[in-house]
Amino acid sequence: KFYDDWLNGCHEYFSQKPQACDRFESDRIDMNLNQPSHMMNFTNAGYAKIRIPTTLKNKLLEYWTEQQEQGTKSNENKSKRPEPWPIGNTYTNQWESSTYIVGDIQQYDNGNLAKEVVTAAQDILEAWTGQPLVPTSLYGIRQYERGSVLAPHV
Repeated sequence: KFYDDWLNGCHEYFSQKPQACDRFESDRIDMNLNQPSHMMNFTNAGYAKIRIPTTLKNKLLEYWTEQQEQGTKSNENKSKRPEPWPIGNTYTNQWESSTYIVGDIQQYDNGNLAKEVVTAAQDILEAWTGQPLVPTSLYGIRQYERGSVLAPHV
């Protein structure tokens, strides 16, 4: 019932192109079914839970706090902008509950915070996997509102 209602919500919201919902959903399910079998686990569980380095955690908390304060000082919360999703994308239930990107981590502090996040993640993941890695993307902090759904995807 939840899944059917969720997909019907996509069809209704994108009523001009409901087939886009089906295409995204088919691709999402196909990736979930097929991609994991081509991956290699580096632990028995396939993941490891670790703590973020304290200095980076403190900088991210400072960034978060600044963005929240900026949003409360003005009537328009420019520090929180709706995340643009393609038409029919089923990774979130964007038709019911928007997701937001908080601030612009790429521009904040001349991009230094973003570079620190990427470097820390790369260092940790390279140590864990024993493999050289190449950074691909950093979106920033995504904020979900009550009722938001993030569908499993790889």
